[in-house]
Amino acid sequence: FHRQELSHDAMHVGVVLRQRFYFFFGTFKPKYYYWEAVWGACKTVLVILASVAASSPEPQGYIFIAIWVVQLAFVLEIHCSPFINPLENSLIKAATFALLTLVLIGQGLSTANRRPQFSAALRAMAAIVTVGMVIVFSSIFLKQSYDAGHIRKCMRNARCWEKVSVSANTRSA
Repeated sequence: FHRQELSHDAMHVGVVLRQRFYFFFGTFKPKYYYWEAVWGACKTVLVILASVAASSPEPQGYIFIAIWVVQLAFVLEIHCSPFINPLENSLIKAATFALLTLVLIGQGLSTANRRPQFSAALRAMAAIVTVGMVIVFSSIFLKQSYDAGHIRKCMRNARCWEKVSVSANTRSA
């Protein structure tokens, strides 16, 4: 009986903390409440590596380590999917993949200073990845905005809402 009271009190404290600090970990699944700290550590390591690589005459080793850090973050994102909202999981995976691609291109650029055509091709690839990510994020944003508008419209029209819920149920079955 006493143990049950303690677990209830601990759960209440957890709920209160989640409500108070929602901006830190409110969008994560409860078992991944710490994910913001993981990302903070990853970003800190990348900033340190970038600053050291910028002042180094041979930055390839630091960029190689950065590739492994970003690759680890990407694998963790795919494995865990820590966000409650599947759209947020998709966005962070796309952003991490783009970051990995750009770091790989940076590694190529750091070694391509003697080959101008290779360097120009890598710069073009970086531009394409950047523009591609803007297009992907814009299309996801527009789709979500359209879906939100459609849901608001459906909420006013009960018959439309029934169609949406029926189609959602048939997709999940």
